[in-house]
Amino acid sequence: MSKRDPRRRFGYRVRVVPSRHNSGNATVIVDDRYLPVLISVWSGQANMETARWFKAENQTQMEAIVARGQPYVMISDASNAERPQPAVRKYFAELSDDAVEGSEALSLGNYVVITNAVIRGALTAIGWISERAARMTSVASMQEAIERALADLDAAGVPRPPGLDPATYRPPAPDQAAGA
Repeated sequence: MSKRDPRRRFGYRVRVVPSRHNSGNATVIVDDRYLPVLISVWSGQANMETARWFKAENQTQMEAIVARGQPYVMISDASNAERPQPAVRKYFAELSDDAVEGSEALSLGNYVVITNAVIRGALTAIGWISERAARMTSVASMQEAIERALADLDAAGVPRPPGLDPATYRPPAPDQAAGA
């Protein structure tokens, strides 16, 4: 990041390699290359191991964001996810309500990419359990999620992350992210 990058005032750090966790047929990648837009990409059927790993990774990210007073937008790409088991859905609802103190005040938006009616139903069920999860906005594509995220940043006067283009964004391949 150059010294002239406007994101420096928020103390952004940019990871060279996004983090990843695999368990069973589930994979989650946390892509923080484009802070203040934090992207998670899910594939397969999330299990408790991937959910717990994500909670720990997300908590680390949120603590750093709060410490810097950094406004952010979160995007979760569930377009390749399968419906999680009930215990995992419950855990996600609890995770949604267990936010790092101060993170909600900095949140400019939270988008979930859902292309599958079964996953949309699972998110609806999580929203019944969690008020915070109910505030997530479902979108039909990653392009739409990024467009909305960038609009949220613009509306708040927060600099856009360099290189994040709604038309060309591609999540890192699982073998291009560090982790288990």
